[in-house]
Amino acid sequence: MFSFKRYFLAESRMDDLKAELKKLGYRNFKDLTKSRVAVLVDGSRIQDRDKILNGLSKSLGATLNMGLANISSIGVIDAPGFGQVVVKNANRQGNRSAGIENEIYIINTINKALADADGPMKVIFKAGRKKYTCTDVTNVKEMGRDTSGRKKADIILEGGRKSFPVSLKKDNAGAWESADAKYGAEAGKIVRELVKDGKVSMTTIAGGYARLSPEIAVPISDKNANDVIFGSDLRPNGAVIVRTFAPNDFKIDFVNSTITVECSSIIRNLRDVKNTDKEPIIIIRNDKSRSSKAIGIPGLRVLVNQMSRVSSKSYRVRDRVL
Repeated sequence: MFSFKRYFLAESRMDDLKAELKKLGYRNFKDLTKSRVAVLVDGSRIQDRDKILNGLSKSLGATLNMGLANISSIGVIDAPGFGQVVVKNANRQGNRSAGIENEIYIINTINKALADADGPMKVIFKAGRKKYTCTDVTNVKEMGRDTSGRKKADIILEGGRKSFPVSLKKDNAGAWESADAKYGAEAGKIVRELVKDGKVSMTTIAGGYARLSPEIAVPISDKNANDVIFGSDLRPNGAVIVRTFAPNDFKIDFVNSTITVECSSIIRNLRDVKNTDKEPIIIIRNDKSRSSKAIGIPGLRVLVNQMSRVSSKSYRVRDRVL
């Protein structure tokens, strides 16, 4: 039976929870249920999750629940008696959720300019002082669904004498690739060793899935990092371009046959990401949708993430590199 008293009490508790979130500097909310609210953020969700967790643990006794991967892959913040908080990316709401949209946007924008031009054009990707130039471009081809042979290019700018393969990453992208098959066996060994040594805990939850706490971060070798970022097809002519594209990012100059594309980062070698928030690192974390035979522990998965996605709560492995 519906209870107005229970309804208004739940609404009041949620208002109190939002008031605490506002004290931490957050204003952009999306109500998911009567007892669960999403905080919409830009950039790395991990950093905001940790900030919210630290603040609410002091004011409301909140804890991090990593057993609800179907709701959030980075955990749900439980504030007993008040509600739950999920941290989501602001620009992944609604129709901007699919990464393919970013590819279609740049393909359509450049190809339209090429169709209106008298001939081939020079496409210059520009991030601050750094530039990546593609000469004599006549067409942009979508390649994002062809990952065979460890291909990484999402688009190829076709030129007269050579082509330019480009991997596209949105500004809020945190993962380089899923890696259950490649690193699963070693990841399983690491988890078992750390559990045995008491450095991380692992329990069994409903469905027979493992619940790891905290997630584990493992360094990756330079050779493997190069493979993860550039694959088999981005060298020597290609690049990784980081940007969530918008109309103002494209400057089209038909007089000089040039298209200049503003972007956030241009990555052409490992030095471009070393000691930055984009440096690759292996993360072993909870995901109930996964049951990798390589790992041998249902409910865990392996990702090669960007360093920005490593939580301050993560257990960092220091004595080995994969």
